[in-house]
Amino acid sequence: MKKLLKCFGLTALTVVLLLSGLFTHEKKVAASESSNKTSIQGIDLTQRISSVNGIKQKTEGSKQPISDASNKLTQIAKKEGLEVENSYQTYIAYGKKDGKISTGQVTSDSQRIGIQKSSKSVVYLSHTFLGGKVNKVIHGVEISKVVGVRPATLEVQQALCESGYYNKQFTCPHVIRKTFVGGQIKKGAEVHQLLNVDYTSFWKYSGSAIATWAGKPPTLRTLTWTEGLYLTNKKGTFFPVYTDKQSGLDLLAPANV
Repeated sequence: MKKLLKCFGLTALTVVLLLSGLFTHEKKVAASESSNKTSIQGIDLTQRISSVNGIKQKTEGSKQPISDASNKLTQIAKKEGLEVENSYQTYIAYGKKDGKISTGQVTSDSQRIGIQKSSKSVVYLSHTFLGGKVNKVIHGVEISKVVGVRPATLEVQQALCESGYYNKQFTCPHVIRKTFVGGQIKKGAEVHQLLNVDYTSFWKYSGSAIATWAGKPPTLRTLTWTEGLYLTNKKGTFFPVYTDKQSGLDLLAPANV
């Protein structure tokens, strides 16, 4: 923890001041529609803006392990010197009885088992954003598992957005997209973008996926997701998410950089 704080330019005294409520920014925090996430002291990055299909998610509890050796995004991240974390995982399922398409976020093993029992086919997707101390960040989407009948096509896309403010002026120039066909739809198939960074920024990303099966007409926007908010310094290191054990207060981030 000390190394993270030092890397982000935070001293022990700063942390104490932040947690005690005595630290104030020189710049005033702009009023926003997300005022419950901010105060005159800063913003709480533990309050996520995660959603799947427009429904807010409890993100930390639903992260799935992606650190196994066969995971392509893990291999790429480690090779580039980035820090590897668990990923958020979503699914697209083709029902056995009614042939309907269902989608959502994977939240537990029991849920996963239930989905697979009632489905003719299930495609699991991992989507993530990683940083490190090497002036780089990466975002990507990977097929983490295919159960049952393989879809005929699978189209994924994801846009990474950045801003110097936590709640406005986001631009989304970093877009990845790919259509997987037939035998390409398998565990480990992925698309990613590796970016060089030399500036401090807030980040968030959103994506979508569409799967089609032979003999079944395609549907639009089968699955959508949004995840944030992240803050990295000019080296690509994440602002530490830290809660003081005694006071229960979270370490606050600046509202603009």
